[in-house]
Amino acid sequence: MYNILRALREAGAVRSFEANGSMWFETNTELHGNMVCRVCGRIFDVPPLGEEVQNALITSEHSIESVSIIMNGVCRECRSRMPPP
Repeated sequence: MYNILRALREAGAVRSFEANGSMWFETNTELHGNMVCRVCGRIFDVPPLGEEVQNALITSEHSIESVSIIMNGVCRECRSRMPPP
């Protein structure tokens, strides 16, 4: 199974990132971030990065092949069940 996922990643059909100590694969190959909830462990897509950041990556003097942005925090659902600070 991992050989298939690796082949799909190399073909650009999926991308992978590490979170919660595991490798995750996703079909959303657009430039975006992922947020990992420290309470429930779910992973959420974060809307695409701003146009300025995307342009800076594209026009960089470096040859950027991939970008991985993993944010850790508390999701809306878990936060709504927490007592006020």
